[in-house]
Amino acid sequence: MPKLKAAFLDVLGGLAILAIAFGSVRLLLGSRVLVYLLFPALSASALAIGLWRGPARERRSQALSSWLTLALLNLPLAAALVFVTSTRDRPLFAFLTVTCVFSGLGVVQPRAPLALGGWLAANLALAVAVPHFVGALVAGQEVREPAPPFVLNALDGRPLTNSDLRGKVVVLDFWATWCVPCRRELPEIDRLAQSFAGSPDVLFFAVDSGLTDNLGDPGDTPEAARAFFAKQGYRLPLAWSGDGKLENAFNVHRFPSVIVLDRAGRIRLRHGGYVGAEDLAGNLSRLIDRLLREG
Repeated sequence: MPKLKAAFLDVLGGLAILAIAFGSVRLLLGSRVLVYLLFPALSASALAIGLWRGPARERRSQALSSWLTLALLNLPLAAALVFVTSTRDRPLFAFLTVTCVFSGLGVVQPRAPLALGGWLAANLALAVAVPHFVGALVAGQEVREPAPPFVLNALDGRPLTNSDLRGKVVVLDFWATWCVPCRRELPEIDRLAQSFAGSPDVLFFAVDSGLTDNLGDPGDTPEAARAFFAKQGYRLPLAWSGDGKLENAFNVHRFPSVIVLDRAGRIRLRHGGYVGAEDLAGNLSRLIDRLLREG
């Protein structure tokens, strides 16, 4: 019975670690400043929970082994990462590494100065790595590729082809109303579009997709896209891709995805995913300015 109670408390500690990891993703990854607290918050929590569950000398006979305690503390987070996240979220497995190391440090219970020194040194290194971690969560790459032949079905005008857009810098933002990251990204893209509203050589289009994550689910419609934009007050020009041909043409496999075309009609940026800690608008603004100077 004492061992069963110990196992229950270990799993309870693991659920607390899972909740802290989930909360960190929701809150800290959305800020360019607070994101630097991501790993310190996770590691400090794991260390504290490990210290709580580390078997004290006087009750060692009633407690589980250190290895089993460590496994139970990290089981909920490991299960969530395996069964909930997709292959594009693999960088989040860094969370599991952090919790394993620091909860293990707490379970082993080394001398306090050693534990504190190790925590400070490790988090200093992790803070330096935060920009690389954020970059790994989104797929952004500058390229120089010929754009495929395409037709852009603007909802407030006639269809546009490659030749119609030649001579302009064009930003295509692929999104869907059911996509949670898209809902967080659209305000940033909308503000960026308004900052270039006075430039006739820059065009933005929010391309709503009729595709869904699950087969059989009802997708968006042009009416749903218009209603969503009206409710949110967005002024981005809307376009529609109901059959997925435009996504296939541009090799878009995730939402949101941003494609930037230069004046010659070439693809110059592919960007997939959205994390608020990334300066997406700033990066896009600098790229657009550079492409305008290229002529």
